[in-house]
Amino acid sequence: MEFNIGMEENIAVLDLVGDLVAGTGEELEKHVAELMEKKCVNIIFQMNKINFMDSSGLKYCYKISRALSEKNGTLVFVQPNEAVGKVFHITGADRKLNIASSKADGLKLVRENINKAVQQGGA
Repeated sequence: MEFNIGMEENIAVLDLVGDLVAGTGEELEKHVAELMEKKCVNIIFQMNKINFMDSSGLKYCYKISRALSEKNGTLVFVQPNEAVGKVFHITGADRKLNIASSKADGLKLVRENINKAVQQGGA
């Protein structure tokens, strides 16, 4: 899997390319941990170039989302393709994880969550 990391204001945008499975999920988790060490806890995963995701990949999606949430951060999955979207839907993950149909919508969702955290005194 390839990881291209960019920044939009204080939000990390990771363009993911390849398959999201056990080995690549572990690698992705390490990249996110490095971002978290730098106090970057608001992240977008651009998913439109993920060809395949299995249950291990989904497990890492939940695990990373939970870790960011514990730090008052947000993870948004943007533009999953049809196959990945189906995995999210069949497992019910689409009701538990933040999923957006466009990068603009993903950034908006992250900003809304940042504003909520600030209002609640969490950020």
